[in-house]
Amino acid sequence: MALGKLATRNLLPFLTLGGTAGSVALPRANLMANALAISPRHLTLPMRQTDIVTLSQNVLEITFDRPRAIDLVGMLFHTMDLTAKCRLTVAGAGGTLAAPVYQSAWTKVHPRRTPSLLIPWEEPNFWTGQAQVADLDVFRRHCLIGLDPKLVASAIRIELDNRDNDAGFYDLGNLWISSSFTPAGNFDRGRRLGLKARDKVQEGPSGRRFAERRQPVREIAFTWSSLTEAEAWQVYDDCARVGTTGMVIFVPDVANVAGTAREAFPGTFIEGSLAEPVFTFEKQHTVSVAIREIIA
Repeated sequence: MALGKLATRNLLPFLTLGGTAGSVALPRANLMANALAISPRHLTLPMRQTDIVTLSQNVLEITFDRPRAIDLVGMLFHTMDLTAKCRLTVAGAGGTLAAPVYQSAWTKVHPRRTPSLLIPWEEPNFWTGQAQVADLDVFRRHCLIGLDPKLVASAIRIELDNRDNDAGFYDLGNLWISSSFTPAGNFDRGRRLGLKARDKVQEGPSGRRFAERRQPVREIAFTWSSLTEAEAWQVYDDCARVGTTGMVIFVPDVANVAGTAREAFPGTFIEGSLAEPVFTFEKQHTVSVAIREIIA
């Protein structure tokens, strides 16, 4: 189990977004507009990719204003299907994308969610462990790519391959690039994950129930202990800067790919629970945080 990552600042507004992806009606410039948006309009108009056959037209390139350390790249609120794959390339400080310091393999945008041993043999997702098509939208579609250790980058390239998408196109709602915070000596790795129901149910005079189904919102709460005073203050300052309107992402365990599909999501700090540090002795301080999902 790896330690969690708390990302509170999206670097995209400081960077230059280029590439070939996007369409005339819904261009990639919408990604920048969404990165600058403030709750409740975190997502206005997505980028839409209509040419999904030509892989060279499915590329996003981000040029940094200066070398910056990054360890989390996210594609948020997308509509890519189960066949989608992506590849991340990172150019180092003073380097180029032609000679990168890091290039991932082509990996599935929708990772394994369930161990194969828990899936009946005859099910189509037995080998991949991905969600069934009927369950794909139980949660909002996000793809989070963690980098460990952090890389100092001057540019990154995201290549997408969703040629077999039956819709003939895919949307991408938001792009997240950040350097997250992880305490050095934290051993309190537990967290509480909940679902807040949003369904509306009323009962008529006869007792008949009338219901409107709405997607529930995930909430996650965690406590970090064994912190230095500086680490506790960093979380406290981040909460003060972001408030309850700015987007944040918490990845509880970057090594747990299946868990990330359920537990890692864009959200906001919950009002009344921005940060609750408890100061005792050095390397024994604690801080508690709660985050509620954004469903755009």
